[in-house]
Amino acid sequence: MPVLELDDVHRTHGTGDTAVHALQGVTLTIEPGELVAVMGPSGSGKSTLLNLAGALDRPTAGRVVIEGQEVTALRPDALARLRRRSVGFVFQDFNLISSLTAAENVALPLELDGARPRAARRQAHAALEEVGTRDLADRFPDQMSGGQQQRVAICRALVGERRLVLADEPTGALDSVTGEAILQVLRRRCDQGAAGLLVTHEARHAAWADRVVFLRDGVVVDTTGPAATPESLLETSGA
Repeated sequence: MPVLELDDVHRTHGTGDTAVHALQGVTLTIEPGELVAVMGPSGSGKSTLLNLAGALDRPTAGRVVIEGQEVTALRPDALARLRRRSVGFVFQDFNLISSLTAAENVALPLELDGARPRAARRQAHAALEEVGTRDLADRFPDQMSGGQQQRVAICRALVGERRLVLADEPTGALDSVTGEAILQVLRRRCDQGAAGLLVTHEARHAAWADRVVFLRDGVVVDTTGPAATPESLLETSGA
């Protein structure tokens, strides 16, 4: 069963002459073990697609299905539970809670889902160690650099048994070496059975994916498979 399905999805903001058609008839399926990258110019609908895939927004028309559950059919409490248990989201602006340490931020989704604090904290430390940031466990966000905060945010998205990982430019605040290491972590999680959706403008990052989907004006205009190279991605995306 696919982890994520988008079936003829539309998202329109506003009405009448001021309506903005952010997505127009997008269909996309991601299977377990698959990492899909999304590329396209600014305003093409990439972030809208990611928000719909993570059940942070609802489509104007069409279906979004996460692990067999149609998002639009869920009550708010069930929708929150689905996001907590199944979806890990890496935001561009980190969204860390300033009053919590790195370990507490990473452990929070597990605790909200009923895990005991000690067990949740143990998993948080393991996740931080996986991306080489165990030494940040007791620091608060304002005691970390932007790159350090991004790595903690990635840990929070990957901790636990989440089957769908959504990443919006996850290496934007990182140097090239650390960025590649984070992509290795994301790739490894997908190889272990999760599904990943990565928004990026970097062809070398998209080359980690099994497929690359190109958006323009809210429409999928092209898809390349796993044989794509960074050079061919640049040619297709017009970069």
